[in-house]
Amino acid sequence: MTAGPAGVSVVVEAPNGLVVRADAGQLRRALLNLARNAAAAMQGRAGDVVLAASAAPGRVRLEVRDRGPGVPADLRDKIFTPFFTTREKGTGLGLAFVREIVRDHGGDVTVADAPGGGAVFRIELPSEGSS
Repeated sequence: MTAGPAGVSVVVEAPNGLVVRADAGQLRRALLNLARNAAAAMQGRAGDVVLAASAAPGRVRLEVRDRGPGVPADLRDKIFTPFFTTREKGTGLGLAFVREIVRDHGGDVTVADAPGGGAVFRIELPSEGSS
């Protein structure tokens, strides 16, 4: 667990042995962007941002979950569009870069309601050895 801004902690839940073929720097960039967005979405409230990894058939799923207000359903298709932002000082590029990085690695990224409230961003990537 790592302390973040305003009492936000980052919790990592990942089993050993999950392997994806990816540019580590680019994947790190995508996950950091999602984690920073999650911490900001919590709007100064203390709590956990959870980074979780799990296996699915032929895939590895990475999730970033927060306890913020979530993403309204009518915005979920728009938030990955370049220059679309809901933040006063946002550029609208962060989630567009996340989507580009994930797609360049043969994966997909989606957003949904997190169980118990907040948002969950899911990245699904091919696991090592799958085609």
